[in-house]
Amino acid sequence: MKEKQENTNSNSRKKRKAKKRKAKPTLTPPYRWRCRVCSEEGVTEEFDRHCGQIVRQLAPVSKENSEWFSNFLSNNKWEFISPKDIEDLHCSVRTPDMFSIAENAGRELLDYLNNTPFETPEHFELYNSISDHLRVSDLKKPQKTKWPKLGFETALNTALKWHGKTPPPLKKSPTGTIEMGHIFDEFLTKAMMDLQSENWKPGNRVEFFCQELNLKVGGSPDLMYNDIPVETKTTSKLPKRKKKNKPKWYKVFRQKWNKNYLPQVAMYSQACQCDVMFILLIARSTAEFTIIPVSGDEKYLVLRNKWERWVSDSTVMDKVAKYREQKSVEV
Repeated sequence: MKEKQENTNSNSRKKRKAKKRKAKPTLTPPYRWRCRVCSEEGVTEEFDRHCGQIVRQLAPVSKENSEWFSNFLSNNKWEFISPKDIEDLHCSVRTPDMFSIAENAGRELLDYLNNTPFETPEHFELYNSISDHLRVSDLKKPQKTKWPKLGFETALNTALKWHGKTPPPLKKSPTGTIEMGHIFDEFLTKAMMDLQSENWKPGNRVEFFCQELNLKVGGSPDLMYNDIPVETKTTSKLPKRKKKNKPKWYKVFRQKWNKNYLPQVAMYSQACQCDVMFILLIARSTAEFTIIPVSGDEKYLVLRNKWERWVSDSTVMDKVAKYREQKSVEV
């Protein structure tokens, strides 16, 4: 009887987990694409290059998240939260002059968001781990991991394998909070293109040079404010200052801040020769947002120490040399 009860409980748990894991939507031809250089869009059966670059694949916004975002826009009023009222996060810059710039940026963005009619995006750009080039995001990864797609060496192998080739279309689209983040990215990209401002601009592609590996990689900050790069992140709630106990979700947020956000800040700051850049943090549940000044100097030293250790691996450095040779031929 006890064994039967255990089996029943196990089956119930499996069913609950299966319900939580929603199948990713299947993408079928014709596939939609956008040029990463000129932003032209089109549809195709098989991908080709445009402006000499691999195009970005677009996926339709799911019905569920389309309804969610439409309700988000209809039922919420945007609210700017001063960075003074945000937790003192690691490497955030809490000086009067940077607070002043961030608050000016936030008020201008708030006025635009609350006084402009917006529509829910119909498509969003997919992230494809298959690429013929390395990206800034690859350098923040560990050299090797138990999960092959997450390591720098795997990204390097992939770039070498696909040199001169065009990766096939992705057949699956993300769901849940990952898709929500992509929808926000698409929304803000389109919104910034229509914003008539001398201060706010869409982000531009930048190049970061890693001295330790003698390697140049590219990336694109999401936005720019007065030539300061701005990286956009979404979260369930904003980490507002509290005198006592922190909520449970704050620990997860802080891990993302340290392991994901700060490395990007470090490399983009170096690429743009900025002492400080901004993180635009948006709460998906409340339409609150804040703009946090962040310094990448400390994290940059941590990254450089990590890259120094990679140099001792001759296998990796041989592949890096081959990658550099391929890219020099392209130029």
